[in-house]
Amino acid sequence: MENRRFHELLEAHLRTSGYTNYEFARITGINRVNIQRYLAGTRLPDPQIFEAIRRELRLGVQEHRELQEAYYRAMDGDDVYFMRCMIRRMLEEAGNICGMEAGFGMTPEPPGQASSPGMRTINGVIAVERYLWGAIWENLSAGRKNAYFYVPAESCILARMLPAFSLDGRSAMGHLNIVQLVRLSKRAEDSAGDYHNLRAVYNLIPTYYQAGAAYETWYYYHDYPSGGRDEAVLYPYYGILDDRVILFSGNMDQAVVAYEPEVTDAYRRSFFKVYKNGWGGYLAKHFPDIFQVLDWLLENDNGPVSRCFLEYQPCFILWADRELVGHAIAPGVPGRSQMVDGIMKRREQVASGTELIHYFTEDGLREFAENGRFADYPEEYVRALTREERVRILDGMLEDMERPGCDMGIVKEQSLHLTKMLNIFVSSAVGASLVLYDPEQGFHQLLIRESSISRAFDAYIRGMREHGEIYSKEETEFIIRKYRDRLKDGGTVAGTH
Repeated sequence: MENRRFHELLEAHLRTSGYTNYEFARITGINRVNIQRYLAGTRLPDPQIFEAIRRELRLGVQEHRELQEAYYRAMDGDDVYFMRCMIRRMLEEAGNICGMEAGFGMTPEPPGQASSPGMRTINGVIAVERYLWGAIWENLSAGRKNAYFYVPAESCILARMLPAFSLDGRSAMGHLNIVQLVRLSKRAEDSAGDYHNLRAVYNLIPTYYQAGAAYETWYYYHDYPSGGRDEAVLYPYYGILDDRVILFSGNMDQAVVAYEPEVTDAYRRSFFKVYKNGWGGYLAKHFPDIFQVLDWLLENDNGPVSRCFLEYQPCFILWADRELVGHAIAPGVPGRSQMVDGIMKRREQVASGTELIHYFTEDGLREFAENGRFADYPEEYVRALTREERVRILDGMLEDMERPGCDMGIVKEQSLHLTKMLNIFVSSAVGASLVLYDPEQGFHQLLIRESSISRAFDAYIRGMREHGEIYSKEETEFIIRKYRDRLKDGGTVAGTH
């Protein structure tokens, strides 16, 4: 059933549920002529009508989900539908794609991979990954730290092939200088069933998460989303280390290693021809801490700007005055006064924009009401706000809901399970920013300037209300007011729903 279009699924479920068109029109209150049009595929119900239809059908959980996905696909068209699926997957699976080995307690012995003249062949996906792991560790042990890659970013996670152990207190990858060329599509969409450029970003995240500033990605454009001429090349991908070149098959299940210096030099020159000549550009800029991000935004995120936030927890600092910000920054933090000034400038910067869309979770709102902490700042930099200070923040949110150009809303848990692991910020001035968070490794922020990817994130967030994934203004206001009133009355927040 999953390959059927919406009108085909709807008719099948209507009949399976035992309804005639007339009976279904009567119990739902929907015009019978419109039902006939829905079943014929000449008209699509609006979201409210669709929900009324879905409530009355006798369907299981999986059937409900399939019908809903078919409806969204019909509403959006294939390209937008696949884009939304890819971004939802990225958001909900951030913990899985970044949850790689944090490191061993000791530095492992390198596998015996003595370099020798000539060539060698490695067969099998796991064998190829293990070989590259060992080769990089050999180079690191010898003080050679450069690694350059052209591998299929849309289907290969480079982090799986790089050492993940701890070395001198940080990731072994953090000791490398890694550059990867990423092939993007001139057509951002892929109606064959995926979203090529977003899939590439999805696969880059774990490597940035592990290697941080030691990892650069440069992109260039290709005419097709995937496949194309590379399918006819025996070894279309490669990795260049200081002492060897490793050629990879299209499926990354076979590798040929060449140790000759002239071969390595030739590949390095070709790589730098693309990398240094600016055929594309930086795909993502990495920021190691939240305050470098703040400085960069203050300098660049200016003008008549529209901004979209999709976060686990609201950016509460936007509703704090100078006194509150001063109280929130923990005593003894280096550069404390400059930090307060920067936060206040950022608050004014966002408030002066032409449009603000700010979506967040009820779990994140509840967490702040319970403990008064800002989840988007490192714990060592901020202290918990008092009950009275939390009330002031929530009052500011309620006031902002009436401001023209401000769309604030709570994400429905059943539509998108958003965690602290990955948040999105999109600005018409600077592009899309992905904030990765882990309690042990802290914050990592990637700024993506490539226009089709930034537009995709922007379109996804803007489409959430149309898709019924955000509570209405009245519902959102009711939930914020509920937590505000509990705090004002001196009651507990935990357990309120």
